[in-house]
Amino acid sequence: MCAIGAASLLRGSPGDSVGALLLFMGFYGVHRALRTGASQALIAAPTIVWLAFNLWTFVPESLVDGISKASPTVERAPEAIGSIVLVAALLAMVAVARERLGAGLSTLALVALALSLLLRITPSTGRESLESSFTLLLTGTTKGWGFVARTLGALCMILIGVGPIPVRPLPRRGGAVAGAIGGTLLAAGIVGLPTTIHTYNEGALGVFVLLWLTGGILSAIGLGAMARAGATPAGWIGVGATVLGLVMLVPALAIFEKTSSNAYGFVMATPFGLLGIGVALFGWKGAPLEVARKALGVAFVTAFATGTLAWIAVFLARARVTNAREPWSLARLATEPLATYGLLLWAALLLYLAWPPGPKAPAAMPLPAPPAPQGPPPGWAPPRPR
Repeated sequence: MCAIGAASLLRGSPGDSVGALLLFMGFYGVHRALRTGASQALIAAPTIVWLAFNLWTFVPESLVDGISKASPTVERAPEAIGSIVLVAALLAMVAVARERLGAGLSTLALVALALSLLLRITPSTGRESLESSFTLLLTGTTKGWGFVARTLGALCMILIGVGPIPVRPLPRRGGAVAGAIGGTLLAAGIVGLPTTIHTYNEGALGVFVLLWLTGGILSAIGLGAMARAGATPAGWIGVGATVLGLVMLVPALAIFEKTSSNAYGFVMATPFGLLGIGVALFGWKGAPLEVARKALGVAFVTAFATGTLAWIAVFLARARVTNAREPWSLARLATEPLATYGLLLWAALLLYLAWPPGPKAPAAMPLPAPPAPQGPPPGWAPPRPR
């Protein structure tokens, strides 16, 4: 049931009847796994979300038309409230199941959900036709962290249903944390990246460049931690591939500068880094969760392959061998989704192995009190010396 609810979250349609029903089954599965009062209360969340999204269907059409003409913001308010209720329910779910998820993964999910909730509450400004750099960044941040929060919420729901997986903690947690942060930043950046960044949005362009460099460097640190934890030499190969991907950012942005999607050079600069993570996952001998690691490694290598084919198509179009309008469409169809979901799963894997879930240590038993000294019985007297 938890997997069904996670599928509803990834589907991204909690307001329709099918999505609400699947979400209800997911929260019911969470309650069956946790058996707490808080988890029982969460079962009502899908109903509230569905009512909020479908509020105007219970209102006369003439009234809805008047509200939409008077204030479009008020017309969109029920959907916004439903989204806020859903994020708050996921936030409470992760907080209740913290011991079942591990400290690392639950903290990342809580931060992502809290940030998504804050951004949903923050009103957006500006117009789509004349966006300022701040509005462009706010829109991209809201979109990117909304995806991160929804995906991590779905993953946590699945892990709650599966139960704690006993693994041995990683010896170097600092590097794992850095890699997880880097992967999460890159995933949020790819999703929130606008199609076009105009010349009057140079500030936004600089922020995205800084985001990509920071995410790539932190990801390289995470790969180095994997190498020190047993992924040698694959982890160091991954570090080199990630650094090469950062170097590729400059020519990628230069090539895409004159296209209709000039910001897509950021995405096209990631395939080498994705290959590095895939190689490190395959070469991590003796690490736990072997099946999950290899499946994730296949996803990263596939993303690299499709990204390479997209680059070949771009070069053929520049040489006028082909006349495709968007020769990088294969990257949009395959590389982009594999990269976003793969980076988040890699971040979750690192944190899960750094702080695996486990039962609380039993409280120390109090030491027994020393026996009280026994005095002489009443009426006893020592014998007199002769």
